[in-house]
Amino acid sequence: MKKIVNLFFAILIASLTISCGVSGKTAVDIDGENLTIDQFNKYYYTQNKIMLNLDKEAIDKLPQAAELQYPTLNRSKFMDSIIQSKLIIHKAMKDKDIDQDELQAIIDISKLQAVSQYYLMIKLKKDIKISDEEVAATYKKYKARYKRVPIDQAEQDIKRKLFMQKFQIETGKFIQNLMAESQIKKDGFEKYLKEQANSKKQPKAATTTETKKQTK
Repeated sequence: MKKIVNLFFAILIASLTISCGVSGKTAVDIDGENLTIDQFNKYYYTQNKIMLNLDKEAIDKLPQAAELQYPTLNRSKFMDSIIQSKLIIHKAMKDKDIDQDELQAIIDISKLQAVSQYYLMIKLKKDIKISDEEVAATYKKYKARYKRVPIDQAEQDIKRKLFMQKFQIETGKFIQNLMAESQIKKDGFEKYLKEQANSKKQPKAATTTETKKQTK
């Protein structure tokens, strides 16, 4: 779950590096760039929707205590994270000591990974079912762990963990089927790998000192 959370948050922050005209009530002004309330809510609910597998209404009904386990539910902390990350990204993009091509590669990779995870979550979650029997059996097995946790919160936590276990399994199946039905030609890459392997096998050129020793 942590991997999905980090990747998706990366794409949210990466998207903020793109300046575009926005309208709506301003939430914060960051060095002259506005982030609106509507934008913030879009980021906030999308992030937590993916992380918790809950809709907007269910997220709003979560008790405040849930913020201890899932800090992004705290709106102030979530906004602070956006502001801090945005400032860092802007600083990095202006820093002459930073390789801008590498920075752009990091942004591109983050987008590729995050969008993939987002799509898989939305696409597969409707086919993942968690039965009451599974929840009860898991609760019984780990009852000591939930000793001081209200039963309703324990059940929600168990459902989320069971969901993620099944999600990982379904993700593997989906990717396997997708690869099978797609036409992928890796000739150029295979040639590249062979060239790389051959270059490592070639003996290093003798140094001047070594050459003198051999001639004596």
